Amino acid sequence: MLNHEIELAVDSRKTYRIRSERIGTAEDAAQVFEMVFHLGSRTQESFFALFLDKDNAILGVAELARGDDHHCIAAPMLVLQRAILLGAVRVIVAHTHPSGGGLRPSKQDWKATFAVARACHRLGIQLLDHLILSHSMFVSLVDLMKAHREDVTVKMHDIVCHRARIIAAPAAGEGVLAELPVVSVRLLRGRTEVEAPSFLRSPREAASAFQSVFHLDDAASEDDRLCVFFLDCQDAVIGKAEIRQISRFRGKDLARIVYCAAILHNADGISVAEREAAHLSYPQELNHGFLQILNMGNVLGIHSRDYFLFGTGEYASLMHLVCITKKKGNGASPAEIFQTLRRPTTEMEHKLRRRLP
Repeated sequence: MLNHEIELAVDSRKTYRIRSERIGTAEDAAQVFEMVFHLGSRTQESFFALFLDKDNAILGVAELARGDDHHCIAAPMLVLQRAILLGAVRVIVAHTHPSGGGLRPSKQDWKATFAVARACHRLGIQLLDHLILSHSMFVSLVDLMKAHREDVTVKMHDIVCHRARIIAAPAAGEGVLAELPVVSVRLLRGRTEVEAPSFLRSPREAASAFQSVFHLDDAASEDDRLCVFFLDCQDAVIGKAEIRQISRFRGKDLARIVYCAAILHNADGISVAEREAAHLSYPQELNHGFLQILNMGNVLGIHSRDYFLFGTGEYASLMHLVCITKKKGNGASPAEIFQTLRRPTTEMEHKLRRRLP
């Protein structure tokens, strides 16, 4: 099994004179971006992020993507990876408009803002603002939204012209000296030898892998634990994790733990298994973590391939349950369908042993 994990890399660490050690305004953030990345010399659109702690002190700054003259695409995952590694709880993002197109946000700019905000919110990280920077001027998208709500009859172009501000450096003798790390992430590749298929391309393969690696169907196995395989875009296994005593967590908190680990493995998908009681029965609330994991994955862009429940000698797929229930409509209850989905693990284990070297 290939093991993919990411680590934080500090590309540079220089001292700058900035307005304040703590970011209190959009002007403070814009000045940091200008000082660190020399925006006046940029000929391509670039996307940046500033990472803050709970007191708005700067933990790091990063350039996340670089595009062409007119657009730049930065996935929310790029923001989240660095935020998690830095322990940031607040983020400010920014991008440049170097082509002379002004400071007016495009539809793509708004779409990117909401995508990053939703993804950050799911992991308990707050997106404070999104700045557009161009020719020593900037606008705050949060500021524009507030102004538009105050008077919806005013055109966005007029709001932008009125709200645009100059990126100003501290005057002589003012401001503070601060060391600002410019950070990036580095992918670590390695190989971990475990008895599991290299790919999980079917529910049976996935269930077999969980059984062989985590022994979830064993009568002596500890209940109340969650096991995860992290997958790449081709469903190859690139990492694994195990969380014990999951009843301590709310469903949302459990999902956050799973997806933080998935992000740090640079995963495109996950397959999850939960050790239930010795004998499987239909979960009346479906599962305390399943829906949270499914919904959070949709927002973050990490696909939940499957979610298994394991008992002693048997297992069932909740993803399969949801799919069949939707197809059958009112023809059968989910509890009845669940009973038909329970599968013994003995035959599965026999086939797995024949495959393994």
